Amino acid sequence: MPIQQPLEHLDATALQDLIDRYYAGENVAVLLQKFNVACCPRDLWRHFPPSEAGRDCPVCSEPLVVPRLSRTGTRGKITLPARCTTCLHVETLHCACSACSAARRVADQAKELKVREAIANFCANRWSYTPLKITPDQMSAEAAIALLSLVRCGGWLNDSSVGAIRNSVIPFAPQGADFPRQLLDVLLEYGLVAPQPNSPAGTFVATGEDQGWEMESAHWELLFPDPPDFIRQLECLAASSSWPEAWLADCHLVWKKLAAAECWEFCKYSVQQRDLPMPGATALSALIENLLQDYSVSQCYQLIWASAADATDYRARKRITAQHAANYLIGACQRRADRSRAEDWPIKGFKRNFELGRTQVSHVLHDVFLTHGEAGFFSSQKT
Repeated sequence: MPIQQPLEHLDATALQDLIDRYYAGENVAVLLQKFNVACCPRDLWRHFPPSEAGRDCPVCSEPLVVPRLSRTGTRGKITLPARCTTCLHVETLHCACSACSAARRVADQAKELKVREAIANFCANRWSYTPLKITPDQMSAEAAIALLSLVRCGGWLNDSSVGAIRNSVIPFAPQGADFPRQLLDVLLEYGLVAPQPNSPAGTFVATGEDQGWEMESAHWELLFPDPPDFIRQLECLAASSSWPEAWLADCHLVWKKLAAAECWEFCKYSVQQRDLPMPGATALSALIENLLQDYSVSQCYQLIWASAADATDYRARKRITAQHAANYLIGACQRRADRSRAEDWPIKGFKRNFELGRTQVSHVLHDVFLTHGEAGFFSSQKT
């Protein structure tokens, strides 16, 4: 049997009179008795038909209606959007009717296409994607080390591209003094690689005034003949005794840059452990360069760690600011190093910090090219 509606016995005039008197604030129980309506008093408004919105649906041209509210909701000045009972369109920004959903999909596709075009133009204006005619022995050792590190870190996506270094279990390079960007810039300047325009979302900001890109999340196009075979040739050349003339000197230059970046990264770790800010970049760079003239990275770690402790103690004694204490670290470390040189103090050095493991560049340089492994961490270039 069909369910009887409490208001179906009322004609249009009586129904409108009931609605008007309800919203005028009359007693609901009295209204139910007067109009012979059988329902719970608090639910009376739920049985009212929706009011006409006075305009047609923009999708199907049927009249729009507005659902009723309780008179409590009306007093609170709550308004409901108009809707269509035929096509289910609702006058909101997030209407889920089929027409609005389709329109949003079309708009999203157009927006995505516009973004892709902007990224493609951004990439084309910055990099050449023309393949190079080059052999491994025509590269500098720095470029060779950077390229092999990038391929091992990013991993092959296909025969001509590698993935993002951000996703690698082994970090690409120490996060010190912009060293990772310097290595990738070498590859970009050579024209050996270029970021793929279809890299993961968020890699490029190619619209508006803030144009830029994120190196660590980019996928990389390899711009030399037969990349897998090229990399095999490069690995064979690195393992051979037939290096290009300048490679050994280049490797020692990369060793020095890598060592400086590792010391910078360890200094950052040391001050963070003591709630201190980083010292000034110019002073820290000069200090690290001075230390590496005589000490290994392992020994520099010990000097930096001890000097960070000195800075913390000095801050507690003198009640100075954290930044003052961080700057004090530079002088304390320099004095410690100078005295150890003058008095021939033994600097035993630290092992690698567990939280700052070897990077891919370290593996490639010290294991593949120089073939002395972790000795590169424990030995200075003077030994």
